[in-house]
Amino acid sequence: MRRLFAVAISAGAFILAATPAAAGAPVREPVPTPPPFVVDGACPFGVGVQTTLNSEYTISFTDASGNPVKQITTGHLVVILSNVDSGKSLTVNLSGPSIFTANPDGSFTLEFLGPQAGVIGGFFVLGAGRTVFQIAPDDTMTVTQVGHFRDLCALLA
Repeated sequence: MRRLFAVAISAGAFILAATPAAAGAPVREPVPTPPPFVVDGACPFGVGVQTTLNSEYTISFTDASGNPVKQITTGHLVVILSNVDSGKSLTVNLSGPSIFTANPDGSFTLEFLGPQAGVIGGFFVLGAGRTVFQIAPDDTMTVTQVGHFRDLCALLA
C-alpha cells in the first residue's frame, strides 16, 4: 500500500498489510517503529527519515468473518526529516490520526488528519489538514487535500 503515500510517515499505511483479526471486539496493537530510510526522487536530494518517538497504536475493527473493515491509527509520532546531502534537518510532529476503511466492493479509503508528510503528485509536502486517498476496485485513485501544506524540498534546501 505504499503506492498511496510514497512515504507514509503517518504509520497508518504500514498497518494495511495486517492479517485479519478474529471477529468480535476491536483489537489494539502498537505500531512498529520503522528503521531509518531515505526517500529518493521527490526532491533534488534524498530525504532521510528517522523516527525519534513512536507511541502510535492501531485499533482494528472486523466484520463477522474476521476481515478488517476499519483501522484507526493514532498516538504520538515524531520524526527527523533531513537533506542527506547538506545535513539540514527538521524535527516534526506527525501525530495526526489515520483511518483506513475497506468496502465490500474492494474499494478502500485512507484518510490522514492533522500533521502529516508525504509525496503527492511528485511533491514532498509537509503540513496539517486532511488528505484522503480513495481507491476504486480497479485501482483508480482520487486524492483530495485541504489544509496548510508546504514544499518540504524547499524547506530542506
